[in-house]
Amino acid sequence: MQRTRLNLLLGATLGQFTSFFQNPWRKMALLAIFLLFGNFVATVFPPAIGQAMAWDPIVAIGIIFLAEVSNFLYYRQGDRQTIAQKAATNPTAPQSRLLFQLMHVFKIGLLYGLTVSAVNVGS
Repeated sequence: MQRTRLNLLLGATLGQFTSFFQNPWRKMALLAIFLLFGNFVATVFPPAIGQAMAWDPIVAIGIIFLAEVSNFLYYRQGDRQTIAQKAATNPTAPQSRLLFQLMHVFKIGLLYGLTVSAVNVGS
């Protein structure tokens, strides 16, 4: 990739963001926020999407597809070992690990909220 000002700015900003959340308490707070945000998205968007009943199957397929792609990326064989081994030499490895964790926690909150809504509607 070329070293343009935009790439340097984005890389520096992402590096500062990741280094700020290396503290375990800050990281746990950020993960909890993303978990609650996933639950919020699951609570707010299905009623709005459900108003037009034609979109329900398409949105369900999209959510399942995104959850499976997220699972594939997060639980890929040897992914954690590769990131741990490259962390010493590659400065972007911890950044990508944090982003994958945030994506995974958001997915957990989203699926949990959708499950609670489904149980709520079914009872």
